[in-house]
Amino acid sequence: MKDLKLYHFSKISIITFIIYVCWFKYAFGEKVIVIYATGFVAIACTAVDMLRNNDDFTSVFPSGVTVNIIMCAYSMVTGFIVASSTSMLISEVKTYLCYSLMCMAICYVVYAEKSIDWLARTLIFVAVICCIQVFTKGYYNPIYGYVVSPDNNPHSLGLVMDMGIVGIAYINAQKNKLWKVVRFILIGMFVYVIIGCASRKCLIAAIIITLIWLLPQIRKTMSEGSMAVKTGIILVIIAVAVLLVYYYRTVYVNSISYSRMQILGEVSNEKGSSAKREYYYQTAIELFLEYPFFGVGYQQFQFHNIHRAISHSTYAEAIASWGLIGSLIYFAPVVVA
Repeated sequence: MKDLKLYHFSKISIITFIIYVCWFKYAFGEKVIVIYATGFVAIACTAVDMLRNNDDFTSVFPSGVTVNIIMCAYSMVTGFIVASSTSMLISEVKTYLCYSLMCMAICYVVYAEKSIDWLARTLIFVAVICCIQVFTKGYYNPIYGYVVSPDNNPHSLGLVMDMGIVGIAYINAQKNKLWKVVRFILIGMFVYVIIGCASRKCLIAAIIITLIWLLPQIRKTMSEGSMAVKTGIILVIIAVAVLLVYYYRTVYVNSISYSRMQILGEVSNEKGSSAKREYYYQTAIELFLEYPFFGVGYQQFQFHNIHRAISHSTYAEAIASWGLIGSLIYFAPVVVA
């Protein structure tokens, strides 16, 4: 029993948690107990393992992860003073805490195994099963497009696809020729789902992530490969470019994703997302000036605007909800990094 590595149970709980929040709850219905059960097992096993091994807290957890725990306490304490809805505050802080603790458990498993391969594979796996769900039983949302279910936010689905692309970019394919081919098929699937659900921000992110990963590899191969390899790469690039142009002119221009891209910068009517974003930023600044120290309370911004919605911006949400003190604490690790 002494040699039992409890972090393995943390790892299983984390994988279950990721599959649940990214896919299962949308495909089969929400079971909140899964979040709390997996979170409890993951952090309990992590804590016991750390105590048994005398691990150094600061060497295991990055400052950004630690700050999230601090912000949970800060949100609860200050929220009771300023929040419009205490019940909403408690509910949202509980969720925030659960996710923060799960991040700590992930960091510990990575620290214990000295690898994030398992996490990258989990992200790829959950992206694949979401793709299969959309392709076989996808729900059509007339405003966005195809998602997993009526409760599945298109941006959440797009984010899962982006994380899958990150996982593919991380895993080394030098020793596995089959994986070199499969990964491009998977990226194509992930991007196709993003286009189908019309998440503009996720589509832009997917393109950027793919190019950051792919261009250095092409450059290296072009400088070190044989003439036959170089010719093959050029032909593939030309073929892909032709297919993309064809897809753009025949399919994409008739998609909801394209229509949403067209209104990306519109400010002249309520359809334009820029108009709402501008309003949210203005409201956030006004709330910050009115409540400069502690803000209006965590996740309380939605009670202070005419749309009764979140600000859709980390920065606007932070200055409005946490004020100057909370924002400085929250963004400190980012500034330092």
